[in-house]
Amino acid sequence: MDARFFVAALLGAAGAWVGVIFLRRTLKRHAAQAEYDESAYEVPAEEAEYVEAHHEKPDYDDETAHESPNYDAEYIEAASKRMEEELRRDKGSRSPEVPAPEAPNSRPFPEMPLPPGRPSPTSKPPPGSYLPPPMSPSWSAHIRRMMPLRGFRRLLWGQRSLPSASETDEQEPQKSPDARFPNVYLYNENLRSIEPLESFSPGAVIRLMIGIGMLDKASRVLNPRSFAGLIPEREVVVIRVLVASTSFTIGSDRSSDGSTSSEQELTLPADGGPGATADGNDRLLFSLRCPEWPGKADARINYYYRDALIGSQILRADIGWGPGQNSVETGYLVSSTLLDVDEIPDVSRVSLLLDAGPSGMYTAVLRPADSSVASEAVAFSIPETAVGDLVRDVRAELARTVTSRRVHSKKELIEDLRRLAPPGAKLHNKLFVQASSILGPLLVPGQRPILSIARPLNVTFTLPWNLIYQISLPSGRIEDVPVCPLVMDWDERGPLIEGVPNDCPRAVDVEHTNLLCPFGFWGFGITVESPASSLDPKVNVSVRKGATVLVAETSALTRETLSALATHTDGMAQKLDLAFPGLGIQLIPQSTKAEVQRIITQDLPLVYFFCHGDRPFPSSPDISLSVGKNELISADEFIGWAKDSYRTKPFWSEVRPLVFINACEALDISPKTLLSYVDAFVGGAHAMGVVGTDVPVPATLAMQYADIFFNELLVDNATLEEATKKARFAFLADGNLFGLAYNSCSWSHLKLVASTSG
Repeated sequence: MDARFFVAALLGAAGAWVGVIFLRRTLKRHAAQAEYDESAYEVPAEEAEYVEAHHEKPDYDDETAHESPNYDAEYIEAASKRMEEELRRDKGSRSPEVPAPEAPNSRPFPEMPLPPGRPSPTSKPPPGSYLPPPMSPSWSAHIRRMMPLRGFRRLLWGQRSLPSASETDEQEPQKSPDARFPNVYLYNENLRSIEPLESFSPGAVIRLMIGIGMLDKASRVLNPRSFAGLIPEREVVVIRVLVASTSFTIGSDRSSDGSTSSEQELTLPADGGPGATADGNDRLLFSLRCPEWPGKADARINYYYRDALIGSQILRADIGWGPGQNSVETGYLVSSTLLDVDEIPDVSRVSLLLDAGPSGMYTAVLRPADSSVASEAVAFSIPETAVGDLVRDVRAELARTVTSRRVHSKKELIEDLRRLAPPGAKLHNKLFVQASSILGPLLVPGQRPILSIARPLNVTFTLPWNLIYQISLPSGRIEDVPVCPLVMDWDERGPLIEGVPNDCPRAVDVEHTNLLCPFGFWGFGITVESPASSLDPKVNVSVRKGATVLVAETSALTRETLSALATHTDGMAQKLDLAFPGLGIQLIPQSTKAEVQRIITQDLPLVYFFCHGDRPFPSSPDISLSVGKNELISADEFIGWAKDSYRTKPFWSEVRPLVFINACEALDISPKTLLSYVDAFVGGAHAMGVVGTDVPVPATLAMQYADIFFNELLVDNATLEEATKKARFAFLADGNLFGLAYNSCSWSHLKLVASTSG
């Protein structure tokens, strides 16, 4: 009996406790509702009239409360303008009130968004939107989106849904170099801000808004990077903003007529203020129509200055009806702060962004040079499986053309053309079918625009741009394809070519279609630059008085080759004296890893590696530089040197060098390569650029190529592209395509110039 009484008493006490908890929660709900009744729509005084006239308090017990009222474009536009006019009153600019028209039962795409931070009249999900079940991970986030109740939300989550008056009062825009950030905002078709834990509905229209100004906490960019360098002197800066995608269809209005890209313009004033559109708005508006099927989707937001890509952001989103994610991240910046952006040469450029995509895909965004046809920019996908074999084939064929002799016969040149042209033509066809309107003009003889390649540091895939062959080839045996008269009429007693022409001298005699000609390769006919992301976009390497030039050598050479290398380095020292008389430039050859590490930490204008490029084991995708007696310096190890230098003084912090790697396969960036030396030297240590080879090269020819290159770069004060072309054509004059083995990752206009200070 006592036991039963004890159990009954225990159950009674438990029931009473449950009742107390239930009562407390009921009282809290009533208190929250009372607080909501008083403050849910408590807005700044300047909006009170508008809110009273147009905002209705929702009844959250009504099952139809989630339905959005039907407002047409005219209604929303007028209401938006009314709000903007009322918000300007605190600045003394009063405008006559505009009565809002009646809202008929239609809801086309509105033309103007409400200001950020204000709840819109249509801030609830459209009919049929997904409502997650209770206890699901996205339940609380969904409630926060659905219930803008200040008291209730503060009770549950400790935050307010509506900003206070002090938070929403319009402030004078901050005008300083640090104030310029690319801000991105996402809204659905009904002007409701899209939160990160939402998916995009299939077929829905997303409003993407972009502005450049002071950093906005409402911006969706996860890793905002400042455009601080976009502060010109006594002039404005015009930034072209391109949105491109292989998933969404893009437009500047609701139509989204199937385009893969859309481009608009922002003008940044010289006083450091925010950017403005042609009609005075501070934000650009794009529409993105989602795919009709669930899955993943992404888009690139690219920023261009003087036709050069200076920054890129990636919008990623889940497409579906349930909970998901969406984000905007900075993917590429040509420099960390865009300082000295005005040093980017103002020349005609075709810009190509090559970025990583999902599942072994790469995304390319190709933009034409002429801004008048900028709407023709194209975004397309490059499957690794579609081009990987071609890239390997063309590099393998290039390696077969390399011999130990500089002078080749006519027969050897024809054989080399037959080896390299077919895989190079297939690579060009892969690109041409995706962007014929952009690549087509590059076939026209004359002064062509620069092809500017942007590759984010984390992307370990590229194409051998020099080896792409743009002249069409017929089907059938390559031996049956005619050869250009430039080659066929060569008597082998004189040079094949004179100077550095833009086009084949025999193009006026024979139509350059369905034939083999050296000028079909981009490396001879087109200027290709590939500026890697670095500290700033400078194009001038500063050479100071008493500067040091490091030559990191290998000693694992024959006696004859070591003697030739000594002559080669002596010649470099003489070229430096001729180029910079009176500066006392010191050229220091080093053949031990320890000495290389000690000297390389100094501020050097030029670093020259003449060494082997070895793999730790035959199947390794990574290549290490071998100095001294087979002492390996991996890309990872060099990055470690750069990190360690931050304990005292980061090396290359004042003078940033050009790095020339004359080593076997030093720039062989394959999809399996974890780190390349481009990323190590430019990304890790902020070098100005890197020059290197794609395939193994013999030491004698490597020294001859470098002699021509440095003579042009130093003595003749040529740009990087001019020096590269001079060396390539010098070998071509001897019937040799060897110059195509070298490429560079830098601005084509890079120069070494004497410093006036220090």
